Amino acid sequence: MYNEKMHSFIREIWSVGNELGLTNADIHKVFTSVIDKEEDKDQQLCCSRSKRQKISCQRKAFVSLWQMTVIILTVVKVCAIASALGIFCFAAIYLHSPSQKFVMRNIQDMIYPFMTSLRYISLPILKRYPYLSQWYSEECLIKNGFFDQSNIDCRPCEKEVTPVYAVGLSFFSETYYNSGKLLVISDAMHKNVTANSILDGIDINEEIDLGTLKCYSKSKEVSIESQVRRLLSVVNDVHIEWKINRLETLHLIRKLFPRVYVIPLETEVSLHRYLFVDGPMSGPYSLPLTEFANVVLIQGEGKSLITMFPSNHCKTICQPVDVYLDPSQVLFFNWIYWRPLRHGGNHTSTLLMSSFY
Repeated sequence: MYNEKMHSFIREIWSVGNELGLTNADIHKVFTSVIDKEEDKDQQLCCSRSKRQKISCQRKAFVSLWQMTVIILTVVKVCAIASALGIFCFAAIYLHSPSQKFVMRNIQDMIYPFMTSLRYISLPILKRYPYLSQWYSEECLIKNGFFDQSNIDCRPCEKEVTPVYAVGLSFFSETYYNSGKLLVISDAMHKNVTANSILDGIDINEEIDLGTLKCYSKSKEVSIESQVRRLLSVVNDVHIEWKINRLETLHLIRKLFPRVYVIPLETEVSLHRYLFVDGPMSGPYSLPLTEFANVVLIQGEGKSLITMFPSNHCKTICQPVDVYLDPSQVLFFNWIYWRPLRHGGNHTSTLLMSSFY
């Protein structure tokens, strides 16, 4: 229908041209010039429309860039102000002794409830994403090698220190808690914990795969892929060092080494444990620093001689002390004052180290 109208319209124009005495060539030129003008108009219209769109896009991009710049500058400004306030507050607290004591005295009571609440909040997340427990189990992702404690009062170990052997202790918090005294508790464990009893309840191969269990020997080459039971029976100087940081393993260890009854109920016990298994002829080795300064060493099987060396802050005024541990005895100390070195006791030995706040 549209084409028929167009053909009829063109025929009418052509007949009018003939009546006016125009040749076919002249009429054709008229049609060509009209069509060219229309095409030029359409092209100009498209160009103007594209220019307007380009200008609009540039304007939007400029506005977005300006808004992002304002947001970034605002964040930087807020961070700079917060950092300046933080540095000022830290300097004021650090340099002003009364303020430092006031803050430390009031913040200590908030740490444990806060961390306990945070742990309860994180449990559903760990159940939903169990692989995150590997990060959850680490006490520190990046350690500060320059950290040091200042203003250590070494008077508790200044005089000759003699380990106190006790049973049925009921005044631990008042006398020994956060102190430089050495305490040996003889009634905290109801039975000996042997290396075999530990190996019976735990998948050692899984611990080896995770890299938390390490074996050492000076007399012969040992491999952590070897059977641990066989190593203990064949290699006399074998030393097994086992950092327990998996919650599944920790639940099993807690059944063998229950919480020592002198540890205050209101304090926090570290999730991390160290378990040391030694042959009768194993060499001496230093025990690592724990998460918290109050430490308990539980002698599960065998005997140990522990030499307590004063820490770097106290070594000029305090003297080393030897402590003998029999099966099921527990040694309490604070590593602010003491750093332990374990000697062999001519017996196969299991030694668990834990800490509390």
